[in-house]
Amino acid sequence: MEAQKSSIEDDYQAFLSIQVERYLKRKTQQRFCSEAEKDVINQIIADSWTEYRQTRNLSQIDTEQKIRSYYSFTLVFPYFVAEEECIISFDFRNKCSLEGGDECFCNSGVPYRQCCGGIKSLKDLLKGSF
Repeated sequence: MEAQKSSIEDDYQAFLSIQVERYLKRKTQQRFCSEAEKDVINQIIADSWTEYRQTRNLSQIDTEQKIRSYYSFTLVFPYFVAEEECIISFDFRNKCSLEGGDECFCNSGVPYRQCCGGIKSLKDLLKGSF
């Protein structure tokens, strides 16, 4: 029983590795951009693994056949467009980068973080106010 559990876990790890690799190859930076994205993808794979195991008898095939089967299993992943970016705020007129507490380059007299570099509210984003 313990050997069977270990074999099932090994099979899942192989399936997981193949599917994560497939997902990350589609992305520009080929990495997860956030823990939330990683959690969602891992949950999709885990759910697919449950479905996969219910439709196939893995104990009847050898490792090489299993691997081929994992690669041939089509999994539809959501497309994540919100990737974390490293944005460098720059004042081109004064030829310097801006920090959150620096005076805003628009000459409002307000710190950059509270003016042009501020986080927009959900209400503004939904209205399209940028």
